[in-house]
Amino acid sequence: GSWWWLRSPGYNQSSAAGVNHDGSLNPLGSLVYIEFGVRPALNLEFKSFNLSSIRNPWDLKKAVKRANLSDLDSTLSSLRTNLQQQKSIYSVNVGKLFGKKKAEEAQRQIDYYNAEIKKAEQEKADLEAELKKLEAELKELEAQS
Repeated sequence: GSWWWLRSPGYNQSSAAGVNHDGSLNPLGSLVYIEFGVRPALNLEFKSFNLSSIRNPWDLKKAVKRANLSDLDSTLSSLRTNLQQQKSIYSVNVGKLFGKKKAEEAQRQIDYYNAEIKKAEQEKADLEAELKKLEAELKELEAQS
């Protein structure tokens, strides 16, 4: 694999977070003037939406929200994996004389991943609530017709 940018900021205004060649997250990022690849923030494959079942705008909204939920589940899974990796790095280095800097960096990463997981879980809960509301609105419309 290759390294690519994320749209998330890095550790300061001159950097952006990225994904390392092995698929792990680099939340501190790299300086933005360095040349790396770019991937789209969201890639929807409409062929997976079974467009023949879309009868109204609510069906399309539901399909997009479900795709976003799937994307959030994937993001949460990656964040949790990276969090566990940082916890391992921390536990290996915390008691070592020359491991202090690695342990401190791992702790910063752990704090970052915990915050990102909390944000993603809230975003997922909000999206699930929106989807539930949308489905209720659709049922009400169908009952009226």
